[in-house]
Amino acid sequence: MSGDQRERRVCSGGGRPHADWPPGTLRTVVIGWAGWTIAGQPARETQHVPILQAAVTSVFLLLSLLAIATMSSTSLTAVVRNFYDEYMKNTPKKLKIVDAYLSYVLLTGILQFVYCCLVGTFPFNSFLSGFICTVGCFVLGVSLRLQANPQNKMHFMGISPERGFADFIFSHIILHLVTMNFIG
Repeated sequence: MSGDQRERRVCSGGGRPHADWPPGTLRTVVIGWAGWTIAGQPARETQHVPILQAAVTSVFLLLSLLAIATMSSTSLTAVVRNFYDEYMKNTPKKLKIVDAYLSYVLLTGILQFVYCCLVGTFPFNSFLSGFICTVGCFVLGVSLRLQANPQNKMHFMGISPERGFADFIFSHIILHLVTMNFIG
């Protein structure tokens, strides 16, 4: 069998071989970390470009983490302290309450997921409805925060904060009715 026939067989379907392939060579396709040949033929040469890109990305990520780790703890503390001070000074009390609710719902969702990973999901409908409920509550809470934020008044011209809260409560009632129905 000549090299040209081998190339055509590798290309599957007898089509025209790839333009940059020299005659008589077979190429492999790299899937994950293992090299697999096209049409199951042994290859003389393997392309390692995806592995090289992954290695370069890993090295860059490692160097970035080392740079963050060597950053002095005082500067990180100063950034967190500055963020906290600005948040406490510039955020209205209503938004702080909504943020506390969002933190609670996020923590509840994380705890449910960790419990599912450690113990299991025997009544799967129960876990699924509880987790969907926490995600839904979080989304509705973010929507309420967007509507209640004074900086977003131009986006919600016809909606008062009271109507936004009423929509939030009505949506929660619907969400909880659906999740209770899903539990069975």
